Order: sequence, then C-alpha cells, then structure tokens
Amino acid sequence: MPCEDLNLNSLSRFAKKSNRLILEAHSHCEVPAGCGGGVLRWRNPNRGQPLTFRVYACGPYHCFLDGHALSSARPVIPFGDHVLSLVISDIKPGAVVLLFAAKYEEFVPGKNYEARAASGALRFLSAPDGSWKHAGAEPQGGSWQEPGFDDSSWPPMPGREWAAVSEDAATASSYRAQELLRMGARGLGVQGTPSKIWIRKSFSI
Repeated sequence: MPCEDLNLNSLSRFAKKSNRLILEAHSHCEVPAGCGGGVLRWRNPNRGQPLTFRVYACGPYHCFLDGHALSSARPVIPFGDHVLSLVISDIKPGAVVLLFAAKYEEFVPGKNYEARAASGALRFLSAPDGSWKHAGAEPQGGSWQEPGFDDSSWPPMPGREWAAVSEDAATASSYRAQELLRMGARGLGVQGTPSKIWIRKSFSI
C-alpha cells in the first residue's frame, strides 16, 4: 500500500518499511500501554525533530515552547528557530535553579549518556554559556516567549554547582538532578534574590 495509507486504523500500519515515514517503537516505560506493552507509531521526519525534554527546577515551574505550554515531554519540534521559556517560583537564593536537557531519543545498544553526548545525539543542555537568559520581574506582553524578542537586556544565568543535602538524596527531585548531571547538563542559578524568574533559551532545529 502507498505510504499515505500508513495510518493508525489500516492494516498497513504493520508494514516494516516506508520510503517517506519512520517507524518508532515505544516501550511500556514511555507510554501507558501496561506492563510489557508497546506502541508502534509512524512519523514523518519532514515535519520536525522529536526531542525529549528533561527538567529539574528548584520550585514549581511552567514550561513553554514558542509561547505554548508543553503538553508532552517529547514534542515534535518543527525545523527552524524556537524559544524555550520557563517560569519558576519559590526561588532559593544561591541554589541550582535549573538543570535541563533536550535530546533526540536514538536507541544505541550498550551506549550510556556520555557516549550518546559524544556522538552528537544530545541536542542542547543547560550551561552557563550566556544563552540562558532570565528576568526577575514579569515581562510585559507575550512576545518574550517568541523568537525575535530582544532579550539583550536580560542577564545570563550564572553557573551553580549541585550539592544535594543528605536528607534530600533519596527524593525524586534529587534523582532527576543527578540524571541530568550524568547527561552533561550544568546547573544554572540567578543573580540577586528574586522569588520568581522568567527564563528564555533560543535554539534552532
């Protein structure tokens, strides 16, 4: 059957090859398919790149892509310029405020995070490289979350070393932070003592 007929409700969805589409397999750990289950999905690679977002924040946060709230931790991002933005509350002065990683989920048997990073599978990570900007007061208007916004007056987020306290070592947030650190993410903090911050990160696919 032609590629155009490779839809969810057709028998051709079981085809193993397509000249135009990519067949993705997701395990029971990635989708609510039950223990031992799995999901097969055809994806058009011309529509964009799937990235898995992993976030550690020091307090409650909201994450947006080009001004729209993320409904999935693995969005398919169209090719072009984009802005990742976050709003984080309950900021702890002097602490690691943010750790972030966005990577392409390419399964390579036997390869760990470091090997994948070396091969270029990781797309971008939090780092004190000047590209992660923050504001301590709410920006006026909604354009601050969109590409093309002038954030030259926003200070960059400085680097912070992660130091998990013993009573926090077994918590889910500490586990997420340690996982992101293994992936190569660097801790970011803020200047001053704001209780809430607005963050921008521009990137291209």
